[in-house]
Amino acid sequence: MAQSGEGWKSAGNFNPGKATGRLTDTDTEQYTLFTAYTADGEPLPQELCEKMFLCAGREIAAAGPTPLQKRKLAESAEQHRKGKLQQIDSRNLSYFKEEEDRIFRWEKDLINSLENELDTVKRQIREQERAVRNAVTMEEKIEATKKLDELERSKRRKRNNLAEHEDEIAGKRRKLLSDLDARMIKQTRFDDIFAIEWQII
Repeated sequence: MAQSGEGWKSAGNFNPGKATGRLTDTDTEQYTLFTAYTADGEPLPQELCEKMFLCAGREIAAAGPTPLQKRKLAESAEQHRKGKLQQIDSRNLSYFKEEEDRIFRWEKDLINSLENELDTVKRQIREQERAVRNAVTMEEKIEATKKLDELERSKRRKRNNLAEHEDEIAGKRRKLLSDLDARMIKQTRFDDIFAIEWQII
């Protein structure tokens, strides 16, 4: 922090609503955003504004900010809010990508497993069809046909199972998009706390 200086500083409560994908539907995030600049117009970063409160000081009655100073503080505060919203949006996007990757990996493992099971049954059906054709007695043919029917039913069940899981995957994707849309910041609130003139001696 500079050894000396003076300028104006303001603070406000910023409520962007549901700010991150890891919050529940009832959770919100709130931030105290500081805006400050020196007498020669140099802006001060948020971290330095916060450190000012760690300094011992005393209050001296002073006139309030002029309209020009108020406008400068308001414009700077608006830039801080936009920066915070960009951070939140980036965090939401990262959350979405993580969830999307998780669903993709789960989908890939599940579909591959079901398709392998289906391929195995199809192979068994081809082998059993040969057994039916090559049967040399009626008893062998009847027994082989019964096994073939069981394999055909198993194939239908696995196909239905695959279709059901594909529907489940599609449902998870729709829910992810719905959750992301619900967490998008559609309105914000900012309440001024104070605006002060500061001086470091």
